[in-house]
Amino acid sequence: QPDIIIDARLGCMWQLGLCLDSLAKAQDDKVQLVDCLLRRNQAKQLVLMVVRSVVESGKLAPLSQIFDKINASYRQHLNSVLQAQMGDSVGGSSSASATNEVLGVVIEQADMYSAVLAPLMEAAEKDLNADTAKNKHSQQDQKDEMK
Repeated sequence: QPDIIIDARLGCMWQLGLCLDSLAKAQDDKVQLVDCLLRRNQAKQLVLMVVRSVVESGKLAPLSQIFDKINASYRQHLNSVLQAQMGDSVGGSSSASATNEVLGVVIEQADMYSAVLAPLMEAAEKDLNADTAKNKHSQQDQKDEMK
């Protein structure tokens, strides 16, 4: 196991754990961060939060690289599912456990929409409505001043 350290001299064994939230705060390169998080089983929400923060920052170069990594991860997942299904139909149930075993995070279109795109659209609509109301009030104030 890569997360276990054995010290034969002391007769001790340690299991390492990675605090993903702290890693996300410490890592400035969001592309590398997403690449790392996509390999962790419990990091889906954190990946989506990182994507949302990059979208909100307006930096397009890292955003395209992040989506490339997410798409590559999803393609790899689909290929393994397809291979497992084809193996089931040909060879029996020997590869049925491969479908259940997910190596890392799988982010689907619905996840991206609900966690990133929909909240951003709602925030944009709220800002637009606030600006519209502000403009109406300023137009009303101008009319009142003209009277």
